[in-house]
Amino acid sequence: MAEIFIIHLFSTSSIINNTIFSKTDPHGIKIISIKQ
Repeated sequence: MAEIFIIHLFSTSSIINNTIFSKTDPHGIKIISIKQ
């Protein structure tokens, strides 16, 4: 469920989430991008 929620946020505001994930976990962006 967490993954779906993150993907949903990433799709809604890719710019904002991209910045957050860049500071939190760079690998998170790659994983979400692949699943999206």
